[in-house]
Amino acid sequence: MRGALGFLASGMRPKAYVRPSHRTHQEAEAMVTTDRSRGRLRWRGLLAAAQREYDAPTPHYDKVIELLDQVVGAAAPSAALRSAKALQALALTQLAYTAEYGPLRTVYLTAARELAGGQVSACRASAAPSGPPARRSAGRPR
Repeated sequence: MRGALGFLASGMRPKAYVRPSHRTHQEAEAMVTTDRSRGRLRWRGLLAAAQREYDAPTPHYDKVIELLDQVVGAAAPSAALRSAKALQALALTQLAYTAEYGPLRTVYLTAARELAGGQVSACRASAAPSGPPARRSAGRPR
């Protein structure tokens, strides 16, 4: 007997469909496994997967950032770190362009600037005067 969705009532469930654009994340999870003989992280595969995701027709920039976080945190050669940081800064900039919430946009752009090697200055003090509020004279109406 078939159910409302056309599946057998015996408990058979459909397999989850994974779109090709989402395979990159699953591939990356498989690539993160360490090579037992050398003890190194496979950062080359992560860089390639992140670049493919960035160049995709409909890229998912959050996945690019997540993939490259693992490369930046790994003991990869300096050339690989530079290229990973540059690509991650580009993805953060693209996320900032698509962000609708202003403070989130600022966070993305600040992170991109830090990754690009720029120094981020500390927050400036507000323009409001410090100290107790000024007293008003009782005789003057508002």
